[in-house]
Amino acid sequence: MKNQIRDIEERLGIQLEKYDYKKENQVNTYSTWTQLEGIRELKLEHVSIDNISELLPYSKNLHTLKLINCTIGTIYGLFHFENLCNLTLDNVTVQDLEKNYPNKDCIDYNGCLMEINLKNMEIMHLRVLEPMAKNLVHVFITDCTIHNFYEVNLFPKLYDLRLEDVVIKQSDKDIRYESSQDRNFTWLFLTKMEVADISYFLPIIKGLHGFTLNSCTIGSIRKLTECTSLQEFEIDAATEIKDVALVKDDTSPFKIKECIISVNEEENDSKRVAFNIEKLGALANSIESITFKNDHVSNLAYLVNFESLNALKFDRVTVRLKDFLPIATQIVSLDFSESTIKNRSQIQHFKNLEVLKINADTTAQNFKDFKTLLPLKHQLKKFDFWNFSESRVKNLELIEQFTVLESVFVLYASKKVAQRIFSLPSLKKLSLHIRAKNTPTFSVKALKNIEELYIENKNHITLKGLKKLERLKVLSLKDACSAKNIHKIKNLQYLKINEVINSNELPGIDTLTKLEIDVTEDYEVLGLEQFSNLKELSIKGTNKITLGHLPNLKVLDISSIFPKEIDFLDHVPNLEKLCLENNCMTAINGLDKLTNLKMLNLSENTIENIDGLANLKSLERLNLYENEISEIRILNTLPNLTQVNIAGNTIEKPEVLRQLSRPEIAIFYGLPKVPFWIWKDQDFEL
Repeated sequence: MKNQIRDIEERLGIQLEKYDYKKENQVNTYSTWTQLEGIRELKLEHVSIDNISELLPYSKNLHTLKLINCTIGTIYGLFHFENLCNLTLDNVTVQDLEKNYPNKDCIDYNGCLMEINLKNMEIMHLRVLEPMAKNLVHVFITDCTIHNFYEVNLFPKLYDLRLEDVVIKQSDKDIRYESSQDRNFTWLFLTKMEVADISYFLPIIKGLHGFTLNSCTIGSIRKLTECTSLQEFEIDAATEIKDVALVKDDTSPFKIKECIISVNEEENDSKRVAFNIEKLGALANSIESITFKNDHVSNLAYLVNFESLNALKFDRVTVRLKDFLPIATQIVSLDFSESTIKNRSQIQHFKNLEVLKINADTTAQNFKDFKTLLPLKHQLKKFDFWNFSESRVKNLELIEQFTVLESVFVLYASKKVAQRIFSLPSLKKLSLHIRAKNTPTFSVKALKNIEELYIENKNHITLKGLKKLERLKVLSLKDACSAKNIHKIKNLQYLKINEVINSNELPGIDTLTKLEIDVTEDYEVLGLEQFSNLKELSIKGTNKITLGHLPNLKVLDISSIFPKEIDFLDHVPNLEKLCLENNCMTAINGLDKLTNLKMLNLSENTIENIDGLANLKSLERLNLYENEISEIRILNTLPNLTQVNIAGNTIEKPEVLRQLSRPEIAIFYGLPKVPFWIWKDQDFEL
């Protein structure tokens, strides 16, 4: 490490200092993960470099490179920095950029650059980033002038593009490149931008999910209706829209699922500008839902022109329900998230309200008395109550009068409230966290239409009457919840149990296809053969496992249980997906008979040798992230392997590519990105 630092200092004529977040005005800095690995991040300021390849000998572990106010003679050596993931060029002069554009000599770039930050520069061609751009996911451009902007479509894996204070120079000679069909370009953020018409961006936003405007001046946003994939549009008060004319009799089928009115973070409360709803006039007929994140909103009466609007969400603001009375009858859903509610009694005028969600931390953020909601008792179909308890709302037990409720989520419910909820025959989905100090037994037999039931309680409780629930498909019992006659539920497909339920004593359930066992380390799992049609199984908390003959089992998740040895897989021959993540495994044993296995996760172990994979000829996807593997040639004997994640191992990327006969199957994904999921939790849909 010391030799690396000294060599860089001598080559560039600078002094390097270890980065310290406590120190201000550090100039040329480096940072590392360990002293043995070498430099991980390097920042250089006011440095002149004849050829960037001078840094190549130190690039083995280089993850982030920041060049600020620098002059580079030749930059194309960056194509050989194969472990570089993050690159910042801030006011950098590159002398050979145009002379070598486009560069034809680097077609075989095998690096993993995923994020680039360009600042204070004039960019003639984004295409000069080719072929490094083939893995580029995040692009940030700030205080720049860009020519040939549509070259951004040449980035096949672009996920989000953020432009701040950028001038886009247009020319009749600009080529409108088409993006690849499978590109996952999801978010476009514009900040402090001046754009005559948003239609300029249409050629790049095919498939776009979200569009954000902060402190922008836009001539017209009318053409956003042509971005048919758009689901989320966010705009702040500091953004000016010049064309606000209302479109009448719009027959376009295009709808924006959510429009977010946000706060400009650079403004303090005393200078905050109110958001005028009229700004959205051009999109009025297309907006289905509005989320208010800004307390300062004017001209709310203009919402009467939003004929498609049916949902309102308030996120950490103060809500005056009387302000929304002109549109009350068209609102189907109200969502209050940590928001102070004023004029609570006006809720009675929302005659078509079907969905009510409340996430409250204080009394001011909820309906103090549940009686206020009684006018809705014959119309409300869905209740979600977060952080609710009887101490925060009176008369919650009156929920029993809401006779058409189909879905209820209550985070904290007393014994009395739980009993009332269990009496609602209209319910199809119910998630209940019960606060009962004793060990009561609850009857759920009245829930004749229930399809999904999620119950948890820290103290022991028991459910009875389950055999009456003929439509129940999903049953989740967490913490200390138990139940009688689970095996008599006629159509049960998914079951989650805890340590108070002995899986070994449960009779067979022919309809059960998915089982999740979340228990403590003393719990034993023996056989499970009584569940002959089981297709998916997850076991957490214990490594005392014996699996019987489960011929239909396709998915098995036994991550983070630290088994002494894996000797329980012989009776699951048709397994297709297996997760052994974070199990302190040092070798691969016990997998030989899994000849149908297609997906395997061995990440976050300490495996050195992977020869135990030799018999898995059907394997298609393999995750080896964070192990100690240096030899991978055995993978060449797996004919169906299409993807293997080798990030975080002893073997370096160049050696990976040398050892693999098909190097294109190698990927290098670190957390939080996960290449594939084996197990999907069954959760209550909020």
